[in-house]
Amino acid sequence: MARPARAPLTERALVFVAVVVVAWPMTAAVASAAPCPPDARRGVPVRVPRGPGDLAMLPEACGANEVTFFARGSLALDLDDFYGAIDGAVGVRGRVALSRRVWISFGLPALEARFAANATVEAASFDLGAGTLAAHMALDVGARLRVAPYFRLLVPTETTFTTGTRMGYEVGAAAAGRVARRLEIVGGALAASSFVVLDDRQRSVVSLAVVADVVWHTARWLTLVLGAAVRAVPADAEPLEAVEPRAEARLHLGRWAITLGGEVPLAGRDRTDARIVASVGRAL
Repeated sequence: MARPARAPLTERALVFVAVVVVAWPMTAAVASAAPCPPDARRGVPVRVPRGPGDLAMLPEACGANEVTFFARGSLALDLDDFYGAIDGAVGVRGRVALSRRVWISFGLPALEARFAANATVEAASFDLGAGTLAAHMALDVGARLRVAPYFRLLVPTETTFTTGTRMGYEVGAAAAGRVARRLEIVGGALAASSFVVLDDRQRSVVSLAVVADVVWHTARWLTLVLGAAVRAVPADAEPLEAVEPRAEARLHLGRWAITLGGEVPLAGRDRTDARIVASVGRAL
């Protein structure tokens, strides 16, 4: 059977990203300071990996040199269907500034564990996850706003698939605008595509997301973040994947940062009850 044409979906994704990037300056018009001072704390949204790897997770809007060790987990329960699943992973990610406006980011393959059960069957697995590598370039819109387009590539290191390989890529733009000395808005949009190659067959998924977070640097040692994400898979019969309120708290100890964050899908077809992530990072 011939593969359906994907051009309309690709055009939709490009228009989606372009509209958000153009419209974002309107939301940050009241910014009153440079969006990205030489500080790894600025321009950072809530970072909750969804997998595979860091695909579909909005990156930072500012370049920096840092490395982060993280542990993430998710829980899905359906008591009516007697179903439950727990996922967990530990890994390392980071970013490296090549210049004031250009940087790369990476996510090393994580160690992943999964347990699922229904009324009659239980199953557990331990696997190596996917890695990611991305390139970012900052574009300053006046002195008030920074937009950072990026391209992310999925590195196919997963051991989950025994007869196939998952590959993928992502295009998007993160943005950061300062609205006060201690307050900033960080957000953006992305289009992520992943596809599994099985012999001569290919199954692909394209997802879109819009993210907006309010970041409050309450003190030099504490940052609080509150925001939301809307995710969709336009080709699905139920295109709305999730509407996710999200929050994060960051404790800064010199060059070190301890973070605890999470998101809760409240609408859409995503059956996950909650995702949480804890991390320890160090600015280099």
